[in-house]
Amino acid sequence: MKQVTNFENNKDNMLLELHNDLRDKKFTTSEYNIYTINDRSKIREIYDLPFYPDRIVHWAIMLQTEKIFTNIFIHDSYAAIKGKGGHKALKRARKWIIENPEETKYCLKIDIKKFFPNIKQDILYNLVKKKFKDKDLLWLFKDIIYSTESGLPIGNFTSQYFGNYYTNWFDHYCKHELKIKRMQKYMDDYIFFSDSKQDLRHKKYKMDKYLKDNLGLKIKGNWQIFPTRVRGIDFIGYRDFGNYILLRKSIASKFKRQMRGCLKFAEYNGYISRHMYGSINSYGGWLQWCNSYDLYTKYTKPLEPYLEKYHREMIKNESTINSKTR
Repeated sequence: MKQVTNFENNKDNMLLELHNDLRDKKFTTSEYNIYTINDRSKIREIYDLPFYPDRIVHWAIMLQTEKIFTNIFIHDSYAAIKGKGGHKALKRARKWIIENPEETKYCLKIDIKKFFPNIKQDILYNLVKKKFKDKDLLWLFKDIIYSTESGLPIGNFTSQYFGNYYTNWFDHYCKHELKIKRMQKYMDDYIFFSDSKQDLRHKKYKMDKYLKDNLGLKIKGNWQIFPTRVRGIDFIGYRDFGNYILLRKSIASKFKRQMRGCLKFAEYNGYISRHMYGSINSYGGWLQWCNSYDLYTKYTKPLEPYLEKYHREMIKNESTINSKTR
């Protein structure tokens, strides 16, 4: 990446310049490069900032504040937190379903409507001021929070923590006021368990009110209450039925389509491309966490000879490069 190389070649001078700008409060967020992506049939606007100075500033902030943020998050918040992630959420939910079948008989699944764009900047900044008292840090937070016309920009490293922090107050409300014993959060996606449909309906009504009154957010209209083991929990890319886990239907369909394309290409050309190698291995990671023998046998196994061939060529090329640089 050209920006990174340029920074590495001029690191001392550029860091001194950034230090002076921060000290003198001359720093301000750079202009965003905004582009759209199709994320699982959702069109999302991505806000991209330069490596220098912005990304360096965001990383520096999080090096100092990450633990302060994460220490107040509920235990079962899993997105964008070191040592957490989707697979740990999956394992914990499965443990609950198996060990406590009555208490996890029903599930309420919700996600928040247009979460990042609908975050209210004034509310977020006031919540940040409750936890952080350093005036220089608050000045920097304020510049980043108000760097767009509204909402939080998807793409900023700090946005992941600000997003988790914004709904952290809702999380504690659910835990301590609504007395929900078993719940999981993955950024703006939630699952709640109970032994009663009526209990979950009643609590969902209270959640609606809390989110609207305190955070200016709404639950999407596709929320569901369903029998856990009958329907399976569609969460973080999988459908968990307790005694077995399946890949989410949309991801499984995309996997099949891509693997068929890779095999057709490989059989015609005798090799796979670098992009295909990465895609096959990426889906292999998905398959490791679910009951996927049939999917593996039919779609991944026929590609293994081509994967091995690509890997051997990659090692051979690396060895050639290393021998030339000695």
